[in-house]
Amino acid sequence: MDTMERIEEPGAGSPVRMFRDPAWCAALVATVGFAIAVRGAMLFRGEVPAGVDAGYYAVQARELLLLGKLRWADVPLTFLLDAALAKSAMLVCGWDIDTATVWATRVVDAVAEPLVAVAVFVAAWTFARGARGAIMGAVAVAIAVTVGPPLLRMVGDFEKQSMAYVFMAGTWTCAWLAMRAEDRRGKFRCGAAALVMLGLGALTHAGTFAATGLGTVLVFAVWVTRGGIPRGMVLRALLALALAGGLAYGAVWWLAPGKAMAISNVVSKLIAGESGGGGGMRGPGGPGGPGGPGAGGFLSLGLAWSLALAVGLAFVWWITRHLRRAEAETRGQARADEAFLFGMMLAAACLTCPILSGDQSMRLALMVPVPLAFVATFVFCQHADAHADAPFVRGARWIVQRPIAALAAVALAVSAVAGTHGRTPEMVDAEGMAELRSWRADMAPGGRAVVAARHGLEFWAAFAMDT
Repeated sequence: MDTMERIEEPGAGSPVRMFRDPAWCAALVATVGFAIAVRGAMLFRGEVPAGVDAGYYAVQARELLLLGKLRWADVPLTFLLDAALAKSAMLVCGWDIDTATVWATRVVDAVAEPLVAVAVFVAAWTFARGARGAIMGAVAVAIAVTVGPPLLRMVGDFEKQSMAYVFMAGTWTCAWLAMRAEDRRGKFRCGAAALVMLGLGALTHAGTFAATGLGTVLVFAVWVTRGGIPRGMVLRALLALALAGGLAYGAVWWLAPGKAMAISNVVSKLIAGESGGGGGMRGPGGPGGPGGPGAGGFLSLGLAWSLALAVGLAFVWWITRHLRRAEAETRGQARADEAFLFGMMLAAACLTCPILSGDQSMRLALMVPVPLAFVATFVFCQHADAHADAPFVRGARWIVQRPIAALAAVALAVSAVAGTHGRTPEMVDAEGMAELRSWRADMAPGGRAVVAARHGLEFWAAFAMDT
């Protein structure tokens, strides 16, 4: 049987079946392993991990081990994992707390984000109906969303946000699978998994949690508009989503009120900006202020964004045209697929809206590869119907899903390996860390001191001097 033919066995398109297919599992393990190796190569060079904010995670994890609480209020999941791994290393290897903590933050940052590939492979399997010919397309997209240039930019600096991408991708994938499920049991299981993922995202990174909620709402809105859910179930689904979102937001407020306030005031906060002084629309660095693009530049950005959005939506409409011709028995799944892809494109557009400015808008823009990865997965992995498609369409799809996907995977892998050499430099070298540690003896245990240092170095000063 041709690998791109539809597999007719019951449940062949179920994500659970993917983990029973040795070819898909081998490709997934190899992709995740490659991404971990690339990120690890960047993180384990030098005395400390590269990145301006890398020391923040080490300080928080060590404080959790020593005092049972965080130094600065924040959502705790990443630091809990760092601390647990550091404690294990101390017990097994006999390391001191400093060595174990720095090692743990490196390992967690290297391993966590590549697990986004699992959601990508599940989506690829579902779109391809289990066909092995789509594996190379899944590999290409997974490499792009784990060690592509924007993701390598985050290594060391954005450990929490990188981990939260796993729960972002998992939430969207599980919510989409719940929409596709044909029985109540499947809908409940996938829906519950989506809510759990959303909650874990809230405990990992507040901003990514907010973006995940936005994307979920957009997918659901398109699904309702397309008639994918009976009217009687819309209210119940909305209540479940609102309850889960409210509980997750409440947890963020309880653990880190400042993060919760940032979510509540996200629009005004982003427009006001956080970097370059006052920021904002007319502040330094803002669209209408000094150092920014100015009013004319802002209009140009707005037009460019509107054009990109129109092109993106038109592209999704074109690649999903066959879904709108689905037969009655597959119409529900087709509508779910259509809603998922349109929702992902709209989420990517919201994350890059030109009215946003400041450091937080940059962080939102770094999330864009995740929703776009699912659109790319559909392009590279969608099932080819040998009977319904025209010969030209089948031929073009084969070219995209085989040679182009293979070339893309190789090019992205080579780019990722090359990117390890252009990493952000460490904030302090071995000599500097030794000097900072030497000052610890001059301070009272658990004492406090005022340290004047450039941004990023203050975290390592606090870590080395225990202050």
